[in-house]
Amino acid sequence: MNATPGAEFDRVGMFERGYRPEQVEARLAELTADRDALARRLAALVTAERELAGEISRLDADREAAADLPPERWAVLGPRMVALLEETVAQAEEITGEAAEEGRRLAEGAADDSRALRERAREAAAGRRAGAEEEAEQRLAEAREEAARITGAAHEDAERLLAAAREHGDRLAAETGRAEAERREREKRAEEALAAELAAAEEAGTRREEEILGYAEDLLARRREDHAAATREARSRQQEAEERAAGLLAEAQGHRRRIERETARLLREHEERAEAVREHLRQVRRALAALTGRVPEDPDDTGSGGREEAGPPAASDGTGPREGPDDAAPDGAAAPEEGSPSPTDTTEPGPSGEGDGAAPRQAPEGAERAEPPSGTAGPPSPARRGTGPARKGARPGPRAPARKA
Repeated sequence: MNATPGAEFDRVGMFERGYRPEQVEARLAELTADRDALARRLAALVTAERELAGEISRLDADREAAADLPPERWAVLGPRMVALLEETVAQAEEITGEAAEEGRRLAEGAADDSRALRERAREAAAGRRAGAEEEAEQRLAEAREEAARITGAAHEDAERLLAAAREHGDRLAAETGRAEAERREREKRAEEALAAELAAAEEAGTRREEEILGYAEDLLARRREDHAAATREARSRQQEAEERAAGLLAEAQGHRRRIERETARLLREHEERAEAVREHLRQVRRALAALTGRVPEDPDDTGSGGREEAGPPAASDGTGPREGPDDAAPDGAAAPEEGSPSPTDTTEPGPSGEGDGAAPRQAPEGAERAEPPSGTAGPPSPARRGTGPARKGARPGPRAPARKA
């Protein structure tokens, strides 16, 4: 601790009074830290003293509890065991006495040390506290005096500055009055100039508006003429487009009608070809029926749903139908089953390769001709192998031989 308070502080500048505040605050922080450290050390010593007193109390209680225990009864044990136990008890009592003596000695020493340390700590803390309080009071008194001096000087400075400010305010008020008068004069002149400029601008704007209005009217007239011309041209183009569309529509309708007629014609031709093919199949079935002696079931009579009509019955002489389309069925459209006789097998082409001029093969002797059942047409007789129904004027082939009964 310094002998002279404030010796370690520096004086402030010539325009300020007292010590530097940061140095004073740093010194106060150091003194406060020392005081807090002494207080913590004193609290630790007090805690250690209390712990030692508690340990001594526990040792005394253990000793008293051991003294109050009844003597052990070793009559049931052997003499050697009793001697060993008595020796052990004696050693334990000796060790316990030594430990108790050592505990008392240590407790007394710790208590003496604790009391001495506590006294020294109290004395040191009291000295430090007294010195710190004295130094703090001195510093506080000096700070109060310095604050009073600074406050007085500040009041003087404030009064001086206030007077200067009032004087400056008076000057500013006078200057403001003059500036306000000048501003009003400038505003008046500016308003007059602005009114003149506005009048000139309005006159120029009126002239410009009239010019723009005339130009707009001329432009509107030209636009109307252009619009009328464009409308006429658009109507003309629309009329041409409508006429062209009507022509294209008529042409498309005519083309559609032609396509419909052609489609109907093709459908009719296809139906005729299909009918010829079905008729040829019926003739083949009849021929097979004549050869086998069984009447086949005609699926066209039941499965066609009434769409097809039965062909004309064959002549009684078994020559088959005479009429039919030229391209009724392709070669081999309805071939007979393998191993069964066919009416086309009875005719063989001659050396020249023409079937019409070849002589028919004679049936074997003793063979009976099969007659078709009553009410049914005879089997077809194609002129050549692999051809369709017989044409008009074609020579019928010989009948197939009937099976023997």
